[in-house]
Amino acid sequence: MKLLGRYDKYKKINSLFINELPSNWEYVKLKHIANIYNGNSLNDDYKLQFESENEEELSYIASKDINVDNSEINYQNGTRIPRDFESFKIAPRFSSLLCIEGGSAGRKIGFTNQDVYFVNKLACFRAEDNKTSKFIFYNLQSNLFQSQFFNSLTGLIGGVSITNIRNFNIPLPPFQEMCSIINYLDNQTSIIDEIISRKEKQIELLKEKRQAIINETVTQGLNLDVKMKDSGIGWLGKIPYHWSLKKMKYVFEIKKEIAGTLGYDVLSVTQRGIKIRDIENFKGQLSMDYSKYQIVEEGEYIMNHMDLLTGWVDISKWKGVTSPDYRVFRLKNKLCRKNYYLYIFQLCYTNKIFFGLGQGVSTLGRWRMPAEQFNNFILPIPPHNEQIEIENFIEEKTNLINELIDKQTIIIEKLKEYRQSIISEAVTGKIDVRDWQPNNSSN
Repeated sequence: MKLLGRYDKYKKINSLFINELPSNWEYVKLKHIANIYNGNSLNDDYKLQFESENEEELSYIASKDINVDNSEINYQNGTRIPRDFESFKIAPRFSSLLCIEGGSAGRKIGFTNQDVYFVNKLACFRAEDNKTSKFIFYNLQSNLFQSQFFNSLTGLIGGVSITNIRNFNIPLPPFQEMCSIINYLDNQTSIIDEIISRKEKQIELLKEKRQAIINETVTQGLNLDVKMKDSGIGWLGKIPYHWSLKKMKYVFEIKKEIAGTLGYDVLSVTQRGIKIRDIENFKGQLSMDYSKYQIVEEGEYIMNHMDLLTGWVDISKWKGVTSPDYRVFRLKNKLCRKNYYLYIFQLCYTNKIFFGLGQGVSTLGRWRMPAEQFNNFILPIPPHNEQIEIENFIEEKTNLINELIDKQTIIIEKLKEYRQSIISEAVTGKIDVRDWQPNNSSN
């Protein structure tokens, strides 16, 4: 395929973010080519009222419904609202949605294929024609727009106002060139997205294999020929005959030690492990009085017991504090192996064992496990030497799988970088795609 070159002539642009454009292009403010506006928030009562799968109603899109990696929008999120509801604003079909506030600000960008309602943390971009709307969608993903956006972030949680965004500049080629750019990017990004999707599926299969190794080993041990017995516990099934069963309260103690003063790191548990935030710098964003935060010592367990569906548990590597949303506990017996029980707890999250024992309102994301249920939860107890063997075996096997996952992850990140680079080059005229044709040859 013919390599893409540059345009013959360029003109200088007086901007902090770009210094040249093709000579026949314009550099215009977004407000001159698009209608840009926020959506509307839904309180908890409305969220419960509009739980619906009625296809005749419009999906209500929150920022969580936009995939940060591939811009796909989840329209089947369980929330639908009748058309012309009160004064709620609609993002028409073929509009861009951009998250403008919070941790996903500037990163979550979607393009609608149907009319939708949308949350106030999203901004809608709609031009007079569909092609210009699609061109804006690609511009929002470019380095040029991203630089303007992130240079304009303000506030504790980070956001950019609609007023500021309306005054951002984007390149605007002649209409036919714009159509060529859209065709090129539709083709190239779809190829890249397909490769990324395959890599992500490979990672998911590797993760499933890793979890299967953990699940089988921590509940059945390493000796496949050992005599087994029924544990009497549904999720646990049969266990080695010489293993014992004990309630959590005989193996662990729940710790309650209030911080009382500043000067600690704030620890929070995620599926990627423990995150640290300095409480001195973070106190303005804390949802409750820091004096209620619990002290966590290195080597103690932190478990999110207020979000049993998507939460996680980990062992702290630092001394710090954590909010009451997290349960802090530690082993009573020093002969018990920390990582063996960590694998057990992670299994219980992955297989939703804890969720099945919890209580709360799942639609609001508050599904907790009461202390009594936690203390009476029954654990398998292998002999100390087997706990060590199991830990070593799982570590060896999962390290190999983790290396494969890491390699695939690196490839995905490079593909994402390449995707953004070709978008940026095309929408700013660094490459000339006017004569580009798709390669229709079979693979």
